[in-house]
Amino acid sequence: MQHEYSRLLTIDELANRLRLSRRWLQKEAAAGRIPSLLAGQRRFFNQDAVEQALLKRAGGAEIIYEPEGDI
Repeated sequence: MQHEYSRLLTIDELANRLRLSRRWLQKEAAAGRIPSLLAGQRRFFNQDAVEQALLKRAGGAEIIYEPEGDI
């Protein structure tokens, strides 16, 4: 899913956007199951990269956003 712009998000921002628990995201990132950047003691995330990693784990292909409208 492509977003308007790509920037690194804090774990709280990502948890809110994906409606996932902060604790679950922390565990997945620490285990290397979702991509993150560790800077000091803080982790940062790219939402698109995390979504693609989760889709891959679920066995799904890349989802491409197509706006609704007449075909």
